[in-house]
Amino acid sequence: MKKINKRTIISLFINFIVSIIIFLSIFFARFKIDHFVIDAFSITGVAMLLYASMKFVISAGAFNVLGFWFKKFTDFFRRTPKYNFKYYDYIEMKKENEKPLLWPTIIIGCIYFVVGMIMIIVST
Repeated sequence: MKKINKRTIISLFINFIVSIIIFLSIFFARFKIDHFVIDAFSITGVAMLLYASMKFVISAGAFNVLGFWFKKFTDFFRRTPKYNFKYYDYIEMKKENEKPLLWPTIIIGCIYFVVGMIMIIVST
């Protein structure tokens, strides 16, 4: 059986705290509407799933060119360039970085989304 490491536990804890904050802010913002609990669960689930998909797209390297050109743009205003590498070197450097954990965010988002969908089905 695979051991759960410290990074996974921290990621689960942070995602849980963020989801609770999103849930409570939606819950109390829509407090006077009849279906405020359903909205809080489903919107929190969708937000967490969208955040997980955004992390996946960024980790796949879709926005590497923007990061590279931003670094080059900031070097334009310095006397001595801080980033003296080519795009290929930048891509290789980014490939060496660790990929983010996606499954804790997806699991928490799915839980909120499924609870919201069950509440919608039950309330109709």
